[in-house]
Amino acid sequence: MSGRPSLARAVLETARAAHAPGAVRTWRRIARAWGLDTDAARRVIGATSVEQLDRWAAGDASDTPLEAVERLGHLMGIWAALARTFGPRSPYADAWITIPNAHPTFGGAPPLALIADGDLDGLRAVRAHLTAPLAASNSDR
Repeated sequence: MSGRPSLARAVLETARAAHAPGAVRTWRRIARAWGLDTDAARRVIGATSVEQLDRWAAGDASDTPLEAVERLGHLMGIWAALARTFGPRSPYADAWITIPNAHPTFGGAPPLALIADGDLDGLRAVRAHLTAPLAASNSDR
């Protein structure tokens, strides 16, 4: 095996460098709309410090872990599903994430609790909860 990176790895690194900074900046705006402070927003995507989060947002994505990129993808998916469900400018789209939810996925806690605990499975669960009805309604067409 040669010391050259694989084509897939090179594509992934290019995508990370191209998209991570914008996704971090977008996440910061979403986090503010959801009432998260900068430290909580940092923890949700796995940045080790606010300074690291600032570097990622400024365009230095070289140390952005793949898990952070996955987290950002789930967060963008959650935000998009809320916008499709409630309307892109609906205040309920941002409020829903903070309201206690009786669905078994949330156990009476607000969806934001699953997101903010820092567990990747929590992000996946919230996204799946929101996107399942959207996928079902699209399959009926």
